[in-house]
Amino acid sequence: MANQAAIVAALRGIGASVLHLHQLKNCFNLLVGYRGGTFLLEVKDLAQPPSKRQLTEGESHFKA
Repeated sequence: MANQAAIVAALRGIGASVLHLHQLKNCFNLLVGYRGGTFLLEVKDLAQPPSKRQLTEGESHFKA
């Protein structure tokens, strides 16, 4: 993702802990810890066509 580095930098800038999960197949991109919460984030690039911004089948299964 072209925008992922900027998103990670912004999250870390506000004090979040960020772990990259891109090596895990069908998992979301980032694990984020912030203010006692844990969040999974899937990063999509809005510059891409809509078909590229949808969750993949594996990501949808992971979300469920």
